[in-house]
Amino acid sequence: MTRLTLFGAGKIGEAIIHLLGRTGDYTLRVVDSDPHRLAPMEDSGAECVAADIRDAAELARLVKGQDVVMSACPFFLTPAIAKAARAEGAHYLDLTEDVESTRVVMGLADNWLRHVQDVHSKHDQHVAMVQDLGKRIDRLCELNVIEQVANVCQTTIVRDAWERGQALTVHGWIYGLHDGLVRDLDTTVTRPGEAAPAYQAAIASL
Repeated sequence: MTRLTLFGAGKIGEAIIHLLGRTGDYTLRVVDSDPHRLAPMEDSGAECVAADIRDAAELARLVKGQDVVMSACPFFLTPAIAKAARAEGAHYLDLTEDVESTRVVMGLADNWLRHVQDVHSKHDQHVAMVQDLGKRIDRLCELNVIEQVANVCQTTIVRDAWERGQALTVHGWIYGLHDGLVRDLDTTVTRPGEAAPAYQAAIASL
C-alpha cells in the first residue's frame, strides 16, 4: 500500500481523498489546521490529523515515512510542504497555479535531478542514438546506475573498507518497471583496481 498524506481538507482535498480511497491502493492521511474541515472526511477511511503545518518540526513529523505528499493548501504553504517532502524523499504533487511558488518547487526538483542531468550531458551520444523515447529513458537509467556504482566506489566508507581488507562488493543492478525483472549491468566491483575497468566495460556493453 502506498502511504500518502494530503495537506488541506477543503473541498478539493475532500474530493481527492474520496477518489483515492476508492482505489484501495493507498493508506491515506489528511492534515488540516481546522478540525471542522476534517469532519466530513472522518468516515472516508483516511486518518484525519489536526495540526499546524506552519510549524516546521510538526510538518517534518507528518511527512516522515510517507511515499507521496500532496498539497491542496493555499499557495503560500506550498514551498514549505514541498521542501519537507524532498527532505523525506517522498514524491510531491500540488494543485497550485501560483507562479512564484511553482518556481520554488521546480527549483527543488532541478536540484534533486541535477545528477541525472549531468549523466545525460556526459553520455549524450549514448542516449541520443536510441530512437524510441521509452528505450532512451531506460538507457539513461542504466547509465545513471553505472555512474552511481563508480561514485560509491570513490566514497571514503568503501575505500577504507577495502584498505582494511574487508570483503565488500558494489553491484550495479537495475529494475525494469515494464517487466518486473532485475538486471545486472555487469559493473560489479570488489576492489579498487576493478572500478575503472568495470565502468568502461559496462558503458561499452550498452
